[in-house]
Formats: sequence, C-alpha cells, structure tokens
Amino acid sequence: MSTNVTENSAAATEINVIGRNVEEAIDALEKFLDLAFLEGLPRVRIVHGSGMGILRQALRKYLAKHPQVAGVTQPAQNEGGAGVTVVELRQ
Repeated sequence: MSTNVTENSAAATEINVIGRNVEEAIDALEKFLDLAFLEGLPRVRIVHGSGMGILRQALRKYLAKHPQVAGVTQPAQNEGGAGVTVVELRQ
C-alpha cells in the first residue's frame, strides 16, 4: 500500500486513500482535513478510486456530517471523475 506524499506535507491539497479499507481511509481523512482546515485551505481533493464505489460512498457519507466541510463535489472526468471527491472547506 502506498501513501501519497502530499498528505504529509505542510499544506497538502490532496490525499490518496486507494487501497485502504473504510476505517483506515476515514482515520487518515480526519487527520488530513484537520490539517487542511488549520492551514486555511479552501478546498482539497480525496483520491479514492472508482472501483465498486464502496469507499467513495462511505467517505462522502462521512464528509456530509463533518463540521469543517462546506460542500462536496465530483470533478470532471478529465480531473478524476468518480475516482475523486473535491471537498470545499469552511472558512
């Protein structure tokens, strides 16, 4: 399992959770969102892959209830499509 280097950098704008189970992905995402929010980032990307959609659905359900999330969108196909979720953070 590989970890995207950007999730460990100071002002990361993307996290890759492909290959993680739902629990691992949510744990990593929670830490990532906290850091992004503290950095004042307006939006971040979550790369979860498309597959059967289980991880995407679980993450979007989690994000819908997250207090730092203002909105969630799916980018155009040429920017990741169903394999990516774009998160708008509250300012």
